[in-house]
Amino acid sequence: PEAPAEPAEPPAEAPAGPPDAAAVLAALPEDERRDLAKRWDEVVSAFADGKPDKAADRLDGLLERVDELQRDGRLGAPEAEVLRSSFLAAGEAAQVGGGGDGGDDDDKDDD
Repeated sequence: PEAPAEPAEPPAEAPAGPPDAAAVLAALPEDERRDLAKRWDEVVSAFADGKPDKAADRLDGLLERVDELQRDGRLGAPEAEVLRSSFLAAGEAAQVGGGGDGGDDDDKDDD
């Protein structure tokens, strides 16, 4: 039989691992979360509109804002790095996923 209650000690080990992006965002004030979400929506919209240069510019702005939050002391270095990594990875996924309508085979149509 397993005990239903877990000891309160395991969370003390949490700092050993990297913070989770969702947890980092949840710890920010609501206005900062909204600002980052708005900036991310602009990145996604630009990719969806087929404007990768604009999307890259918006992503740079988003990453710059994360840097500002770190400089202002609102984010620690590990938390800022988690957000930067998450936004970059998601940006790459959005670019690949929304980058076109199967256009990668166009180069092979030389026959």
